[in-house]
Amino acid sequence: MLCKFGGYKMSIFEDFAGWFTRNDHWVTELHLKKDRHALKEILSRLNDERSRLRSYLPRLENILEMDEAVSSKNSHQALTPEHLDNFEDRFSHSERRFQEIWSKKAEDRSDEESQFVAQELPHVRMEKQRIINRLRKLDEITAKTMVLIDDLDEDLCHALTGGHSLAAVGEALVEKLGNDLKESSYSGRSVIRQSLEKQYKLDKTASRKLFSLLEERGVLQYNIEFPEDLSKDPLIYYTAEMEIAPPDDLEIATELYGHWHIRS
Repeated sequence: MLCKFGGYKMSIFEDFAGWFTRNDHWVTELHLKKDRHALKEILSRLNDERSRLRSYLPRLENILEMDEAVSSKNSHQALTPEHLDNFEDRFSHSERRFQEIWSKKAEDRSDEESQFVAQELPHVRMEKQRIINRLRKLDEITAKTMVLIDDLDEDLCHALTGGHSLAAVGEALVEKLGNDLKESSYSGRSVIRQSLEKQYKLDKTASRKLFSLLEERGVLQYNIEFPEDLSKDPLIYYTAEMEIAPPDDLEIATELYGHWHIRS
């Protein structure tokens, strides 16, 4: 199970400490280069890796919790049969084997099955702890990456607005438009961009960049409060002609019940 990240490849069995150090250096270097785009790509990959590791935890716990009374001796052999090279294949093989064994009463297990449990269960415990430790370090580097991105986001906001912070821009929008702007997705976007252009004397390119930044940071959020009594009804999409020019009286849920929330 390989994950390409920050120009390196990592698998669960590779040197995590080396991988962690390289990528810690990499996110710091990207921050110095003010490369927001690359940092956000790394953050996305980090979150994917965390999700992958987290998916194994309940499976490992399931094996351990199905028969916590089983005692075993320490072993230094592989967690699963060596002929299965891919981690997911190896783990799935071991997982299925444990499930078969746990489905039997202790007295009905063969000697070979009891030996398998005694040999492999310590490695399940070890693998669980290893994943917990790696998740902890992934949380650390994810938090650091987010802080570095926040710093670059503030720098961009200052550059676009002439020295104003994201919080200050949010407060200015709330003062002028309120916390909830009762406009559709597109019309609200236009209203907010016009307000930014007037407030900070921006051209169209700058207002588009600032709007995108505010939306990414959650200062601007478009919400749809969908009525519960309509939740079981099928949604109606445009016909091919209506997609280009929908009639004004077409009842579209996102237009009827949507609004922009502005956070200061």
